Amino acid sequence: MPDHRGLPNQHLKLTAQLGLAAMVTLFLAGYLAACKNFLAFDPCAVRLTVDPKLDSVAVGAAVTFNATAQGGCAGLTTGPGIRAIWVSRDTTIARLVPPASGPSVVAIALRPGRVAIVVTAAGAEGSGILQVR
Repeated sequence: MPDHRGLPNQHLKLTAQLGLAAMVTLFLAGYLAACKNFLAFDPCAVRLTVDPKLDSVAVGAAVTFNATAQGGCAGLTTGPGIRAIWVSRDTTIARLVPPASGPSVVAIALRPGRVAIVVTAAGAEGSGILQVR
């Protein structure tokens, strides 16, 4: 007759290993499900939203652009307190009032035309358009 004395210990070890594997699987599934950008194949991507998206003003007017960051790992929202760098794509149409870093920036309309006001933060980019009449 075979000796079955080691069988209960092997069964307990197998049960413990399966339990650990199940816990790790559930943790990963929960983490990935909480990540808003997981299906975009970049689970830690940040998306920048600029407000206003489009504004039209006369020469000499000032417009404040605001950026909000959303996303990141586990779907965190970093909100308006982001560290950002702003640029005007055409400084002959609109210039930015220093400092051009932070969650908002003021653009001064210099001459008629259309210019993108671009913000970069956390590896992402967003923009708003300023139409100067």
